[in-house]
Amino acid sequence: MSAPSQLEGPPPPVGFNLVAQEFMADPFPVLEIARREAPVFFAKDYGFWGITRYDDIDRALSDWETFSNASLAYVPVPDQYKDRVPEGFFATGALISQDPPRHTSRRKLINRGFGRSQMARLEAPIKDIAHALIDSFIDRGHCDLMTQYCYEVSLRSIVLLLGMPDDDLPLLRQLVDDQGAVVSDTIKPMSTEERLERWERIVTARDYLRGVTERRRAEPGEDLISLMVTATDQHGEHVLTPDEVVTHLTELLFAGTDTTANLMGAMVQMFERDPDQLERVKADPGLWPSAVEEGLRRRGGTNGIFRITTREVEVAGVTIPAGAVVWLGISSAGRDEAHFDNASAFDVCRADAADHLSFGKGRHFCMGAPLTRLEAPIGMAALYERIPDLRIAPGETYEYDPVMIAVILKHLNVEWGS
Repeated sequence: MSAPSQLEGPPPPVGFNLVAQEFMADPFPVLEIARREAPVFFAKDYGFWGITRYDDIDRALSDWETFSNASLAYVPVPDQYKDRVPEGFFATGALISQDPPRHTSRRKLINRGFGRSQMARLEAPIKDIAHALIDSFIDRGHCDLMTQYCYEVSLRSIVLLLGMPDDDLPLLRQLVDDQGAVVSDTIKPMSTEERLERWERIVTARDYLRGVTERRRAEPGEDLISLMVTATDQHGEHVLTPDEVVTHLTELLFAGTDTTANLMGAMVQMFERDPDQLERVKADPGLWPSAVEEGLRRRGGTNGIFRITTREVEVAGVTIPAGAVVWLGISSAGRDEAHFDNASAFDVCRADAADHLSFGKGRHFCMGAPLTRLEAPIGMAALYERIPDLRIAPGETYEYDPVMIAVILKHLNVEWGS
C-alpha cells in the first residue's frame, strides 16, 4: 500500500468539532459513530488524524518511539518578554512535551513528590480544605460549585504539595487562567491588549516563582519545589535549572487544577442523572475511590491528547504518515464497548473501571494521578456528607472553555434545602 499524503484519509463523523460547545458537553454520540465507522480518520479542518478505539489508543500510548509527545503547540513569547521567559518554554520545556531520555530523568525526580508518604501527609489537610470551603457557602443553600468548590479544592491541594502559602492563591489562580488563554490563543484569539496583559501577569508570576525556587534551594523543606531545586546528578550538578523548575511548576498548576476539578464537576452531573449510584456510595463511603475511577472512565479531564508520528504507521487498516499530528480520543476509549461491558452505564462498583486511559499509560502516565486519587474521593465524600440533597439548579446550562486539550466547565450552579 502506498502511503497517503497527510491531506488524505477517512473523514471524521459529522459533528466532530473539538471546540464546539455541543461536542464538549457530550462528545459520546459522535465518538460512538467514529469507533464504529471511522476508528481512524483525518480531520481536515484541524489538520490532524484521530484514533478512537481503546485498543488502538492503548498501543499508541505505549509506543512513544512512533507516537512522540513533541506535539504541543508552539506558544510565541512576545518580544518584550523574551529576556525573562525561555523561547518555546511550553512546547519543549514542559514534561508533557518531552520524550525519553530527557523525560525519563525528570519524571523520576518529580514522581518522588507524589509518593505514598507525601500523599499520606496531605490527606488530613485536604479534608480540612474541603470542609472549610463547604462551611463558606453551606448556609446559603446554593453556590457555583466549580468556582467556589471544585477548582478551589484542586488548586489548594496543589499549593499544599508545593508548600506555598495561601497568600499566593490569587496569583496562582490567575496564572492558571492566563496560561489556558495563552495556549488557546490560536483557537480563541485574544485582542492585542488582552494578550499583553496576560503575558505581563505570566511573566510576573514566573519571576515570583523563580524567587521561590531560589529561596527553597537555599533553605529546602519537604515539599515538591524543594525536591526539584535541590536534586543533583552524579557529578553534583543541579538536574534542573531555575527556569526549568518554574516551567514544571506552571505545568503542574495548569494540568492539575483543571483536570481534578472538572472530574468532580462531571461526577455531580453523573449522580444527577443516576441517583441510585449516589445512594450506593452514600450507603458505603468506602466506594468513593472506585466511584472516582468510574468517573474517570466515563468523563476524564480531557477528550483527547495529541502525539506526532515519527514514522509511517498503520492503525486499524489506515496508514498515518510520518510527521502527522494525531489526536488520541481518550474519552472515546472509556466508552468502547469492545473493552468495557455496558460501557455507557455509570456503575460505581464496576470491577474494571480503573482500566481507563484517562491518566495515559506507560512513560507518560500522569504524574499527578496519586493526588487526583487522593483529593477527588475526599472532595466528593465531604460534599455529599455535608450536603446530601445537593442538586443541579433547574435550567442550568453548561459553558466550556474552547480548549482542545482539556474539558473545562466554567460554572455549575447547584442548590440544596427546601
